[in-house]
Amino acid sequence: AVQLEQEKEDAAKRERELQEKQAERDRAAAKAAQDRAAQERVRLEAMSEFRDRLDEVIGDAVRGDFTHRMKLKSTDQDLGQLAEGINVLLANVDTGVAEAGRVIKEIAAGDLTGRMDGDFGGAFAQLQADVNSTLVSLNALVGDLAERGENVEGTSSELKSAAEDMSRRSEQNAASLEQTSAALEEMSVSV
Repeated sequence: AVQLEQEKEDAAKRERELQEKQAERDRAAAKAAQDRAAQERVRLEAMSEFRDRLDEVIGDAVRGDFTHRMKLKSTDQDLGQLAEGINVLLANVDTGVAEAGRVIKEIAAGDLTGRMDGDFGGAFAQLQADVNSTLVSLNALVGDLAERGENVEGTSSELKSAAEDMSRRSEQNAASLEQTSAALEEMSVSV
């Protein structure tokens, strides 16, 4: 009977240990589920913040303002890297557009000596090459027009000088003709 009692106590003790281990596993599983839920909430908040900031900078870019950047409070590395990539894109577009605008403003002010400066790639490198090539062509055209203008001015001066010389000779011829006419008149009165 004592042995049976001992076995019952041992069995009860094992049952309590098993229940405690199961309860501990259940608590750990519940804690893990809560941690996953908390991480998911943080991730969803980070995604929401990312989407809001992205909407803002895209809206600004659509309106032609490339100066705003994505600033995230989240510490999510993947979203941070994506935001940084978008910021680099916006900075490149802003720099390219600003530099092209600066050169066009100089052209509008009559300064054809400027160049689109910077280290651009892709479409902005092509824009830079085209703008700079256009400036070289415009400078050549203006130089050619200035040279032609000088030639026209020289030819115009020669024509003016020739016209003045012809005018003097015409006056001299008219005076000479008057003298001849007066002499003929005197002769005809004498006859």
